[in-house]
Amino acid sequence: MTSAIEIKALTSDEFWDRYGDQEEFADGLRLHYELINGELRDKSMPIDVHGEIQSRLLFFLQGYVFAHPIGKSYGEVHFRVSALNFFVPDAAFVSREKLQQITQPGFMPFAPDLAVEIISPSNTVTEMDRKIRSYREAGSVQVWIINPELQQVSVYYADHTAHTFEIGETLLGGDLLPGLSIPVADLFPVDQATV
Repeated sequence: MTSAIEIKALTSDEFWDRYGDQEEFADGLRLHYELINGELRDKSMPIDVHGEIQSRLLFFLQGYVFAHPIGKSYGEVHFRVSALNFFVPDAAFVSREKLQQITQPGFMPFAPDLAVEIISPSNTVTEMDRKIRSYREAGSVQVWIINPELQQVSVYYADHTAHTFEIGETLLGGDLLPGLSIPVADLFPVDQATV
């Protein structure tokens, strides 16, 4: 007779105590972990095209918040999205009102107003669907999923609608980031080789 081994899900508090402020390095690089539905995941660090897309996006977001000081933009910061989810989006925007809720340094104790995830080869459809759902349930106003292979940006809104923007179209910030306008083509390198 075989018995199943029960693996206890980590809570976001347990996750942060163990891994959030860790100083461990693997192969000379700091480890980056996320908690997805109570399960510890090693987050791949951006490489090649993924990193370039992230840099291009942050250029637009940083320029926007500099000109419109309604909040701050971030790259690779821990967000406590729920009791079982601690995510590190590739880019994020947090409104000034939400920033006033921060009582201690180290991580954001809420979901970002805008969460941006760039799909990597290691991401699964199930994982991305869970993240979108978790972000929206926790109060994110928009979730952008950038697909480097298809050169598309899918935007998921709080009202459970979605729209996919392609090359030749312009990504707009909507009510969350009024006046933000990003030509989709400007997010993707012309000489895309690997993600």
